[in-house]
Amino acid sequence: MYILENDLLSTQLQQSVIFSPLKFAIIKSFWGPNITSRTAINNELQLEPYFSYYSKQCHLMLGDGGRHISARRHHDISHIVELFNEEKTLEETVDAIRSNILHLNLPDEEDMILGSINLAARLYLMMSFGEVPNARTPERALSWTGASIQDFLKQHLEPRQVLASTSVKLQKIFNARNIQRLAGIKIEWTSDLGQHLRMIHDDERVAIFHNASFLRLHQQRYVTSNSNRFRFESPKNINTRCSRIFPEGFIDETLRTLALLFPQSDKEVKKWVQGLPSEIDQSVRICGSLGADSRHIERFTYWHDRVVVLKQVFDEVEPGTVAHLWNDRRRPVQWYTLWTAALVILLTIFFGFVQCVEGAFQVYKAYYPK
Repeated sequence: MYILENDLLSTQLQQSVIFSPLKFAIIKSFWGPNITSRTAINNELQLEPYFSYYSKQCHLMLGDGGRHISARRHHDISHIVELFNEEKTLEETVDAIRSNILHLNLPDEEDMILGSINLAARLYLMMSFGEVPNARTPERALSWTGASIQDFLKQHLEPRQVLASTSVKLQKIFNARNIQRLAGIKIEWTSDLGQHLRMIHDDERVAIFHNASFLRLHQQRYVTSNSNRFRFESPKNINTRCSRIFPEGFIDETLRTLALLFPQSDKEVKKWVQGLPSEIDQSVRICGSLGADSRHIERFTYWHDRVVVLKQVFDEVEPGTVAHLWNDRRRPVQWYTLWTAALVILLTIFFGFVQCVEGAFQVYKAYYPK
């Protein structure tokens, strides 16, 4: 089994199509031996968006004839991921890679090694490490320096709650479908975890990280059912274990933001998600639902400020059409007051019209009694 998987990982990075056995080998090399069913990838489609991202990143970093990275095969990336998990410093990681490529006599060895490290970090963490050569990307590139990548992520992702949130209430109506339908805030789907919940384009769009399958991989939430099929277990049915690579609680909270925006209990949201393009990870619809207590803004630490900003923008947008007015239940008291007043006005107009018709009929009968 090990020899076969090692042979699969020896294939070239630049191949455009990643077949199912190779996908399984990559997942197992990245996230450990808990995945035991080779039929996994054939039976489930949740990870297709991740592997689309995987192929795209390899293609971008291998531009210009591959002169920006030393990695050429999937096992080169797998080796760097192992170094990440061993909590090697950047210097130790560079030395370990250099010892494996001394015989290649690369012209820009240092830069190519750093390029390979950035590619491995992008594939393993889905965050924008390093600049992409000859490509313009909206994300700000991260630069890992010094200590282990775990320490870097802990410092980079450290909760910094700057915005006050005493008045922020996360009602059930606050979900991705209503953010787009009621507030007119367009959703910009992103595969960059660092861009999650960021308001962009003058607060007209919000970036949402949709790769819930990837997040579950980092929590080791894969289980094998009795039918030998590969599936995700619901968060409420499994004892979660955070990955060593991300700070404690970060992945769990990120999944909870998806549960907030895509509540599994909301049939309209589930139906809406099913109509999204195929490149969007459909497993966002099975992230669960948050109860009233879990929807308190204080429950969010890593994503606190971005949730606050998004909710404020959501609340401040005024409906522009009658349909929006009818569907907008963000302020229930105002909604009932508005439509009660509208009903009273309509009834007044209706009965006034009836009285006018009745009066006209009486005048007509007075002039023409027969």
